[in-house]
Amino acid sequence: MNRVFAPVDQYTVDPRLAFMKDCTRCKLGPHANEDCKQVVMPVGSLDAEILVILENPGFWENETGFTLSGPSYHPLVGAMVKHYGFDELKDMLRTNINLCIPKGKTKPTKLQMRQCRYNLDFIIDNMPNLKLIIPVGRIALQAIEGDDAVLSLRVGRPGRREYIYANG
Repeated sequence: MNRVFAPVDQYTVDPRLAFMKDCTRCKLGPHANEDCKQVVMPVGSLDAEILVILENPGFWENETGFTLSGPSYHPLVGAMVKHYGFDELKDMLRTNINLCIPKGKTKPTKLQMRQCRYNLDFIIDNMPNLKLIIPVGRIALQAIEGDDAVLSLRVGRPGRREYIYANG
């Protein structure tokens, strides 16, 4: 493995999330997908006020086992740390909609996203101080707000939307 962009040597998995490492809910995980080396774990604290939700793990995340550890780390997390003084391990938690890299590195199916959604719902339910959810990308936005989310924002329907759990 070449250069890692995030300080992964400082990361540990919150014990309350450790069960996710063995997830077998869908066929994206290492148990059924030769492209997946490991389940990509959330980074940060469940006690944080901010949750950053990204789309799918990429090459670097598959290699390191941690969310947002590739080249996108600096523009997203690095900027929050450097310019705004956030502690990435205490002030926020970041995760992916899917915790495993899709087979053939393609977009996961809606069924696979629903199956992995259990993990995201668990995270949200167990963040007692959560005040802000930041979805990064169309897939992340639509996964938490519904398929019409991007269109709604484009036509300028401002306002607060409620989080939509996978089970309704």
